[in-house]
Amino acid sequence: MLFIPISQLKGGMKLADDVLVFERSNVRLLKKGSPLSQKYIDGLIRFGVSGVYVKDEVTGDIMPSAPVIDTKTKTKTLQNLEWIYNSSTETEKKNNKSYIKNIDNTVVELMKLIRESKENSINISDLKAYDEYTYHHSLSVAVISIGLGMQLGLSEDELHKLGFGAIMHDIGKMNIPREIINKPGKLTEYEFGEMKKHSLYSEAYLQDNAIDDPEIYNSVMAHHEKVDGTGYPFGLKDKDIHLYAKIMSVADVYDALTSSRPYRDPEVPTMVAEYIMGNCGIAFDMDVVRSFISKIEFFPVGSFVELSNGKKAIVVENRKSRLRPVVKEVEPPFKTMDLFDDKSVYDIVITKLYEETPYSTLMKLGIG
Repeated sequence: MLFIPISQLKGGMKLADDVLVFERSNVRLLKKGSPLSQKYIDGLIRFGVSGVYVKDEVTGDIMPSAPVIDTKTKTKTLQNLEWIYNSSTETEKKNNKSYIKNIDNTVVELMKLIRESKENSINISDLKAYDEYTYHHSLSVAVISIGLGMQLGLSEDELHKLGFGAIMHDIGKMNIPREIINKPGKLTEYEFGEMKKHSLYSEAYLQDNAIDDPEIYNSVMAHHEKVDGTGYPFGLKDKDIHLYAKIMSVADVYDALTSSRPYRDPEVPTMVAEYIMGNCGIAFDMDVVRSFISKIEFFPVGSFVELSNGKKAIVVENRKSRLRPVVKEVEPPFKTMDLFDDKSVYDIVITKLYEETPYSTLMKLGIG
């Protein structure tokens, strides 16, 4: 079975699993085995369902990796983030307190969901289906940061502070002109100077909104600092950078580089992982990077990838190696390759991870 985003559903696709209103409820919208019609698809959209599992002719009963957070929590969080990022008038600012409280409650819920997850890894691939980068980036950084914090053995109180800081780390960008934030080309020296102020703006926002915790706002301020002292805004070095900031830094860079932006395509997760590992002791903390490599699911089961031999494939297993999974080609002879254990395919690497499956590939699988 495959997880297909709501934007790619077509009439005639057959459900491989029940569709619930929310993953943690018992209210069933559609039954496993039901063929989709446009009426059903419209209903799924109204209920805020991000996608469904459908049957195909290649993957069979392979169960895709489950998203780490449910649809209800995800939708509610993104709505709260949207409000906060767009609350500019004095009247709107008066409501900030309640929305910030909602965000704080979300962090507690995220901690619970990640802690209770049956998976031993973090899969954020479904968050990348959202069009608004700023909000899903904030949520992704929070999810990754909490997962890394758990891997590092942080206490519940520490995880709470880390998660709240991570989800609010970029709030200062609402003070940066949109033309700079969304500029398709390289920033000028002046523009980059303005962009670098966002971490200070984030710190100021938290203090202005009664977040009376130096660990939170200092780590938010320092999420672009580097352990060798070449970061910004103050050029802090290793021992002077809070652990929360070191965790946020890795999470921020990974999600930013693996996300699609108007001015560039997403980088392959393995290339970003190699970049992060290669910058241990320069930009990133070694212990944080170790936890990152062991916790993140770079190629979730059920995701579509392109290989260096030009073939497209589906990830069918990734427990032996998160960086070199087992894949199955989506064209005859539907060859299965273990990129980690099979020496005959050591020269083949994954060159692209698709955020959405190409429609031509869905057709080849008999579900388009």
